[in-house]
Amino acid sequence: MSEEKQNQQAEKKETEKLPAWSCQVERDPQLQFEGKQGLTVGEIFTLKCQGEPAAFEKKEWQFELQKGFEYGLKLLEVKSYQPDFAELKVTTYKAGGLQFGHLVLTDGVHRQEIKDLKFAVESVVEPPKNNQPPQPYGPVSPMLISLPMWFWIVIAALAAGVVGWLIRRIVRSVQRKRVARELSKHQTALTPYNQFNKDLRSLMREYIFNDKINWPQSRVKEFVSLLNRYYRVFILREFSVPALEWSSGAVVRDIKSRRRKKLQKQTIGSLNLTLREFDKAIERIEKVDMTDCQQLLEITRKSAQSIARDTRSDL
Repeated sequence: MSEEKQNQQAEKKETEKLPAWSCQVERDPQLQFEGKQGLTVGEIFTLKCQGEPAAFEKKEWQFELQKGFEYGLKLLEVKSYQPDFAELKVTTYKAGGLQFGHLVLTDGVHRQEIKDLKFAVESVVEPPKNNQPPQPYGPVSPMLISLPMWFWIVIAALAAGVVGWLIRRIVRSVQRKRVARELSKHQTALTPYNQFNKDLRSLMREYIFNDKINWPQSRVKEFVSLLNRYYRVFILREFSVPALEWSSGAVVRDIKSRRRKKLQKQTIGSLNLTLREFDKAIERIEKVDMTDCQQLLEITRKSAQSIARDTRSDL
């Protein structure tokens, strides 16, 4: 379209007779800029308009603004509308005294003239002092953000937990590599369960239980130490777990994680009980007597038999 035709259409719009509204400015006290009495640039306010009935059908309303007033008035929302009344939420981005000579509100089809709308708008920028322009800010140095102490405590605890977990994994990995060497040391032609029974028979020939004669403390200590070793060697060969190096809890957890489906619940319970009884006896060996050793031998024998039955190594 040529510039001449565009000018003709603009002149036609300016001279055409449109139904008209008169509008009043209404401000929201909560949105007023502190320290300013009048409207300010960017402030949201309401135009309450009324007059001749309009026939708007759509909600996508907008202002037709003259050249040079593009930033003078911006329609944000139609709050309410009746044919002869409307509330419009608007704002302005232009400072100074604004007077709209030919302002039209349209929905793209219908048009309504806004008559004699004028208001003053103040800038929120302070005027220069002593005729000097505002000075720019200098460079801002980096600022440290202070974090609460509990945050650093949590981070330190998490880091310590991760490091501890890695160390345990590394230690366990090294210990597992030693299992092959340990197995080679204790390898015999007999199965783990048969070798354990052979060791028990040898132990019983050397350490005879007698109701009339009690063992001295040194003999009790030797018996508990040998029985504990035989049982742990049996576990080492049966499950390929470093039972001679790991704690009782670590041994049970490892076997449960790898053999849970194969071992019955009673067998795992018996294994756990036997290892704990050995730990208690070694810890308070001065209070252990021959009768305690006999009971420890019995639960050890039953535990090994239960393990052998579940793993079907011999039974």
